[in-house]
Amino acid sequence: MKEKKNGKIKKIYIRFKEIYKVPRYRALIILGLYFVFFIFVMAIINSAAKTNVIIDNNNELPITFKKFKEMNNYEYTYKIEQSINDEIIYYQGIGKHTLEEETFTIENDVNNYYMENNEFYIIKDDLKEKVDNPLPINLLNLKPNNITDFLLASTLQLMTTDYQSNIIINTYLLPIKKFIKLYFNDEVNDEENFINIITTEKNNNIIKIEMDLTNINMNEEYSMDINRLEFNYQNIGNVEG
Repeated sequence: MKEKKNGKIKKIYIRFKEIYKVPRYRALIILGLYFVFFIFVMAIINSAAKTNVIIDNNNELPITFKKFKEMNNYEYTYKIEQSINDEIIYYQGIGKHTLEEETFTIENDVNNYYMENNEFYIIKDDLKEKVDNPLPINLLNLKPNNITDFLLASTLQLMTTDYQSNIIINTYLLPIKKFIKLYFNDEVNDEENFINIITTEKNNNIIKIEMDLTNINMNEEYSMDINRLEFNYQNIGNVEG
């Protein structure tokens, strides 16, 4: 039985050698091997990329997340894209966060806005005057510690590294139900839709956040009419109060 099996293997091997001697078939075999190798490599990369970043609470946060979550001295620029009745409206400006105060400006608005205890103020005649939030979304709910919670509840889909500039760009998917739980502290049964979050990192610091909120607008109860958010962080740890 064993000799019969070995004989079959020998015949297959001899036949393979005969086919391999034909240039046309040899090229096809080599091409097929390259294809199998390529599929194998892509499977490994894809498996590594689609890593859930939720971690055990007993473990330390990844250093990039830890630094971002604890960041309390920085400047930033922001850009908000809002869609109302098929009209696209942009809000953009500059913000500053220190332990002493949180302020932001809006392009083409002369006021300096101050945020304190989830309230908004302007300085008028040397007096602090309470005002409504001038933006379509609350920046107080989108500070680095809040966004870190979004990232920890997300799944990493793609990582791109530019070794020359030491820039890492990560793409995450955050389920709508988890965003609503974290942002609105409410529960919804939505297993199909996601928010796309892109982070740009350099030297273990997150320096840019991009969020695509388009899918949440399909939920009438929680729609904010916000399509996209973008934050760029500068002068981390070097802002004077």
